[in-house]
Amino acid sequence: MFLAKVQRYSSAVRTLRAHHRSRVQFNLDACNRVRRIADLFIGCGLLGLTGPLMLLVVIALKFESHSAVLERQNCIAAGGRRFQMLKFRTRRDPDTAPSGFGDHSTALGVFLRLTHIEALPMLINVLRGDVSMINPNRRSPSFLD
Repeated sequence: MFLAKVQRYSSAVRTLRAHHRSRVQFNLDACNRVRRIADLFIGCGLLGLTGPLMLLVVIALKFESHSAVLERQNCIAAGGRRFQMLKFRTRRDPDTAPSGFGDHSTALGVFLRLTHIEALPMLINVLRGDVSMINPNRRSPSFLD
């Protein structure tokens, strides 16, 4: 009799745990969907507002040197997925940089870093779904090794 009650109780507990897990998963899925929709709206709005500024930065970087405008940094998202974070180039090319020690930043690059304009291309990563505007979790692979 006692054993039958224990078995019935443990069966009820297992059912409640499974039900609780499914509700938690549903809540996480709903939060992720809301976060993604918010990312799309915020990302599109900010990209529309900062688009002219980004165009001016691209033109200025092209006048400064004829190399690539964007840098790509390897990062790892919260789920362990690897992606390339986009930023404006703020350093000279290693081929054209003066030899010796010292800072290889360009004058425009220093300004872009101080004003954080160099991070505006990350909005493209937000629209792709690589990072989120809400709790952006990204790590460099060297940090995790």
